[in-house]
Amino acid sequence: MQDITELQRRLAAALERIGAGLDGLTAVPDAAEASEDEGPQLDAGQLAADLEAERALVAQLEERLAANRDKSKATADNLQAKLDALQAQLSAMEEDRGRLKAVNDALRDSNQALREANEAGVGDGALINTAMQTELDALRQVRQSDRAELDAVLGLLAPALEDVQTQDEEAEQDA
Repeated sequence: MQDITELQRRLAAALERIGAGLDGLTAVPDAAEASEDEGPQLDAGQLAADLEAERALVAQLEERLAANRDKSKATADNLQAKLDALQAQLSAMEEDRGRLKAVNDALRDSNQALREANEAGVGDGALINTAMQTELDALRQVRQSDRAELDAVLGLLAPALEDVQTQDEEAEQDA
């Protein structure tokens, strides 16, 4: 960014010199008629060379600017893709949490019914089976939720691990 600022400053200064030179060119015929001994004359060849150098500099700046735009667009696209992936993971985790909540609510209801039946002295086998099945479903859901969370963490760690492996491979090649 500092290079671009410096180049822009140089470009502006050169354009000012060129403008002054062009003003001098229009004044040169008048000055030549008045007196040839009044001072240095501006060389049209030098001005053309300066102009060409400045045009080359402008072209270089435009190329660098285009490259920076492309790079920033690629970075923005990459970040957007990562954001979309993270949002998808978050949605999946929220769905898992919702299912887990529903299963836990069913487990609480089943356990409450089982406690009430037990207090009444009625040992209902269907209630016990329902409670056990609900508890198993809750445990499965917890396991799935934990697995999804672990997969998300591993997904976030994978790029860092790849960077470390790349650095290790480069260190081995340098050695």
